[in-house]
Amino acid sequence: RCYSEIVECKLLARLGEQAGSGVGVVRRLEEVFERVRARAPSVLVLDDIEAIAPFVSSQGQGEVGGDMSTRSKAQSLLLVDLLRDLRCSQCRVVVIATAKGLSSINLALLAPGLFDQQVEVPAPDRHARVNILRAILKVAPIRGAEDLDVGVLEHELEGFSSHDLHTLAVRAAAAAAHRAIIGARHHTSHELPLAITTADLRVARDGFVPPALRGAQAKEQVAWEEVAGMT
Repeated sequence: RCYSEIVECKLLARLGEQAGSGVGVVRRLEEVFERVRARAPSVLVLDDIEAIAPFVSSQGQGEVGGDMSTRSKAQSLLLVDLLRDLRCSQCRVVVIATAKGLSSINLALLAPGLFDQQVEVPAPDRHARVNILRAILKVAPIRGAEDLDVGVLEHELEGFSSHDLHTLAVRAAAAAAHRAIIGARHHTSHELPLAITTADLRVARDGFVPPALRGAQAKEQVAWEEVAGMT
């Protein structure tokens, strides 16, 4: 949105997970590209592009499998063709794609001539995560309590991205709402204002593993059978 305002052109579409799947996503892709071409100059944002074109290896392995693998390959090839058509027609459309990482998208999208630049946004460090969470809670529908000290969670947010921190805030808001409802049932809602507390954040943190850490959880006691599959 900021880029479209700077270059004085229209942000016509944001396409990603909401595009759908199967025949629906193919039709949606074609319609969106036709629209941005007709109303150029414009900006098209392909948000979470791996939802449309996920990684699939040459053996058909990756984020999806079976019929979904075949379907995702078809979607990826269609997307590549649409991007090349935009490039060749010189129709003044800027395409910005976002992804969790290059390893999560179809390799066809990395072919020369599709995107001019690749910009890697590193994961926030410990202090940045705390500041991001503070900023999210300031504008959240359910704000943080006045005495909320996000800094105490500094060491508990390892591996969290900005998106993960937003998810954490949503889960904490749900925990705060649940706590307020329970308090109202016991006629103590005046003592439990609807605000996110440190306890709510810890409730939200429990059971939530950010994608960057999934599959990398350490166990204190690991038997040989669990590692080698042997007795």
